[in-house]
Amino acid sequence: MPAKIVSPKDALETSHPFDGFCYKRGGLWVPLPKWANFYLRLGETLSRWNDEQSRFTVALAVPIHSYISPLISAGIISGRSIIPCIKTDPEYFDFLSSLPEDTPLIYREKNRKRNAKKKEVREINGKRYLGIQIDEGITNTIQYFTPEKVRLIELSNKDYVKLPRQQKGRKITPPSQLVTAILSETCVYDFLLHTRLENVIIGSSTVLKEELQTALAATRLTQGDCPGLLADLLRVRELNPPGTAYRTSILAAANNKISSNPRKVSPYIVIFDGSLGFVKWRDYWRQFNWVVILEHTDPNFHYAVDQVNLEYHYRSEKPHKVKIPPLPPGIEMMFFITDL
Repeated sequence: MPAKIVSPKDALETSHPFDGFCYKRGGLWVPLPKWANFYLRLGETLSRWNDEQSRFTVALAVPIHSYISPLISAGIISGRSIIPCIKTDPEYFDFLSSLPEDTPLIYREKNRKRNAKKKEVREINGKRYLGIQIDEGITNTIQYFTPEKVRLIELSNKDYVKLPRQQKGRKITPPSQLVTAILSETCVYDFLLHTRLENVIIGSSTVLKEELQTALAATRLTQGDCPGLLADLLRVRELNPPGTAYRTSILAAANNKISSNPRKVSPYIVIFDGSLGFVKWRDYWRQFNWVVILEHTDPNFHYAVDQVNLEYHYRSEKPHKVKIPPLPPGIEMMFFITDL
C-alpha cells in the first residue's frame, strides 16, 4: 500500500505535540509509523513523574531497538520543557523584581543575547516596570520592561558580569521550525540557552549519532510543515559546540570509564540502549529513573532480562498513576517503581 502523503489541510490541530508528526521518505513527508508515535508518547508520559521518594524503571523487550532511545528522549524533553515556564508573566515579573540589585541576567533582543544586570523596579502611571542595565556607558543605560515583556529576560548562570560601554551581544542560532512547533513560544529560548541534563543515553554512540540526523516535521494547520532534525529536539552535548546549552548526553556503553562526569549534573532519566550498557553501568546510575531497551537478537538478552527481573524483585508496592500508552504488536514492557 502506498504511503499516505501528509499535507497541512489533512492535519488536525490537537493538544498533543506529536500529532501530525512526519518523517522524510523519498523526498516526501509521510506519517510516522505507529510504533514510533508510541515511543514519543511514552517519553512524554514518563516526563510527568514527580515522586521524589521513588524512581521508575521501564524495561522494553523489542525485536529491533533502532530509534527507540532518541524517540523516547524527544518525548521526555518535550514534556519537561515547560518546567521553567510554569510561572505566569506577572509571577515571573515578581520573581525578577525580587532579585538583588546587580544580579547577572541575559537579555534577548531579536536574534542576539546580551549580558545585563537587574537594577530597579519603578511604578509609572500605576504600572510597574523592571529596569535592567545593558551597557556601562556614560549614562549607565537602563531599559524598562512591563510584565508582558519580561520573557525577554532570563537569569544568568554567572555569579558576576562586567558590562561593556557599548554591547553588541552574541548572535543566537535560531531554533528549527520543528522545535518552535513542538515547544511553546515562552519555552523555546530557555531550551536553546539554558543547560538542563534530562537524558543520559548509554549505547552505541556511532549508531545514535546517525539516528539523530533523521529529518522530521510537525505538520500544523497554521504553519504547514515545520521541519528539523531529531537532534534538534535532543540537543546532545557531544554534538554541539563547547559552551552550547544541552539537554542530552550520549555515553558509549563500551567505555571503561565515564569522562567529564555528567552525573555531577543529575539527569532526569538514564536510558540503557542495549544490554551491554545496562549490565555494565546500572549500579553507577542507580539513583535515577531508568529505561532499559533490550533487543531479542542481542547475545546478552537473556542475562540482561535476568538482571531486570532481579531489580523487579525489589520493587515498591505503593500505587502509581502512570498511564502507559497501548503497546504496539511485538513489544513487551515491564514498569515498576523502587523506593529511594
